[in-house]
Amino acid sequence: RLLGEMFSASSARHIFLEDHHQDRGGGRVKLTTALKSALGTDGNGLLFVDGGNTFWLWYHAKAAGLAAALQEVRRVTPFAYAGVSAGAILAGRTCDTAYWK
Repeated sequence: RLLGEMFSASSARHIFLEDHHQDRGGGRVKLTTALKSALGTDGNGLLFVDGGNTFWLWYHAKAAGLAAALQEVRRVTPFAYAGVSAGAILAGRTCDTAYWK
C-alpha cells in the first residue's frame, strides 16, 4: 500500500498466481485479463511482486503462464515491475542467485 501511495496509485489489486494455473482452468487468458485490469491502460501501472520462497513463486508463475501474460500486457500498455527478494529474482534470467544459502 505504501509503495502505491508513493507512486500515486489510485488503487491496488491483488492477483494470486495459484488462482491462474493453466492446468486448473485458469491460465494465460484469465491472468492476462486480470493483469490488464489491475495495471490499467494509462501507462502508470506498477506490478509489485512480493518476496518469499523463490522456488515456490517460480513454480506458480510458470504454472500460471506469467511470462507470456506479461509479454501480452506489455504490448498493450507500459508498466513498471518492482520485486522484493523472490519477486526481484523472478524477474531475472535465472533463479541461480537463490542457491547462495
